[in-house]
Amino acid sequence: MAARPRTPPEGVRTAVYACAGAAVVLLGAAGCARQEAPTGGPQDTRPPVVVSTEPAPFATVGEVDAVRFHFDERISERVSGGALETAVTVSPRGGEVRVGHGRRTLTVEMEGGFVPGVVYRVTLHAAVADLFSNRMTDPFELVFSTGPEPVATTLAGEVWDRVSGSAVTDAVVLAVDTEGLVHEARTDDRGIFAFRYVAPGALTVSAFEDRNRDAVLDSAETQGTMTTSLAVGDTALIDLSVLAPDTSAAALSDADVLDSVTVVVAFDDFLDPDFDASALTPTVSGPSGTTGVVEVYQEAAYAAWVDMVSDSLARLDSIDAANRPPPPPPAPADTTQAPPPDTTVAAPTDSAVAPPTDTAAADLPGALTDAAALPGAATGPAPEQEALIQRPRPTPLQTLPGERPGPMADSSRVLPGRRLVLILAEPLAYDVEYEVEVGGVVNINGLAGGGGSATFLHEAPPPPEPAAADTTGVGLPIDTLAVPTDTLVTPPDTGRVETRDPTTSSSPRDARR
Repeated sequence: MAARPRTPPEGVRTAVYACAGAAVVLLGAAGCARQEAPTGGPQDTRPPVVVSTEPAPFATVGEVDAVRFHFDERISERVSGGALETAVTVSPRGGEVRVGHGRRTLTVEMEGGFVPGVVYRVTLHAAVADLFSNRMTDPFELVFSTGPEPVATTLAGEVWDRVSGSAVTDAVVLAVDTEGLVHEARTDDRGIFAFRYVAPGALTVSAFEDRNRDAVLDSAETQGTMTTSLAVGDTALIDLSVLAPDTSAAALSDADVLDSVTVVVAFDDFLDPDFDASALTPTVSGPSGTTGVVEVYQEAAYAAWVDMVSDSLARLDSIDAANRPPPPPPAPADTTQAPPPDTTVAAPTDSAVAPPTDTAAADLPGALTDAAALPGAATGPAPEQEALIQRPRPTPLQTLPGERPGPMADSSRVLPGRRLVLILAEPLAYDVEYEVEVGGVVNINGLAGGGGSATFLHEAPPPPEPAAADTTGVGLPIDTLAVPTDTLVTPPDTGRVETRDPTTSSSPRDARR
């Protein structure tokens, strides 16, 4: 007979049921704490859209305690880039910003409230997503006023890295007006920013890469500042570059020979493209004395000079080719059969008619019909072009890895380099050590007093390699080209045995006798 299960006492059963109920409640609470995308149904690929705001756009209100954005669907508590506060920018700045999350609403509050008599811009960045992780594609900007009528002004521009030339994305841009209000914006993925409805007047604009995301400029962050002004109804465009801070001058680190009359000196920092390198007075000295320096270029200026010289030399080559006399006309074909005699009556000669013009030269390709019309044909090259002819062609400067010296797509921007190019008055001697010294160099941050000295050696070029042995037979002595004896011809048979006639005792040779 099977044993009956024992029933626990009433007190124990109550405790078990209470524990089970508590576990269910805890599991349910944990499930509510995690926000999951709903399952089933068609997949949602459309990002959330703001359908209304409080206050309404361009509304004038006397007092505002909070700003609310209402969406057309449920939104996630998680935003790209960090906390909810990073998804909202309030301009002008005030107290600390706090962002609250609802099912379909974001609420923005500011410590101390929104100040009366100010035009506010509250920007909701493209960081908010729905429960299916569909993120907003564009920021949403709400403009409202707590007093004055908004004035239609726009201040926009691009923030770019002064060294690399690339756009700086997600940079914080601050514009301080004459009232001391700090307006704030951020750059998009192309480095573009914009302020709208800023009060007219002078503005100090600064930008920085907010690496620690505290919206406060730190001394180690890449930054840049400039001033501008706005008029009523004005749209101002500015170009704002940023740089990493620097407190040391550029020091000369290396020197090398580009060609026999060109020396390149390198520094440990980028140089200011706007400082006049031609005003420098570097010295190049060797065992036999000092070699004069006739020109000093920055990288971008040297590249432009090389292009100019190459273009001038190409023009001179064209002029020289045009001034060459045309080739003589080809000789007439030699006919072996004389033409038949002309039996027609010759026309009387009219001495008043001019002889026909010989157009053979004019019909030749490239013939010079008007020498004076060709540039330099009569007067020759200009003096500066003659100087270009006399000196050697310049050697192009190779770009350093990771750098792009020279003008960008926008010709008003010139990227900095870390080298200077020195053009010498006379060629360098081979296998002789020289010393170059430069002073007065200004780095990209505007710090003057850079320079230093370095040594370099102009090495002799390696000797030419000996020519390879000629195995084709071309150029060999005549006797080595003689046709060898044909050893395939069968030699005469010297082992043949002559037979005798059996009827005679003499051999066929004797019979012939």
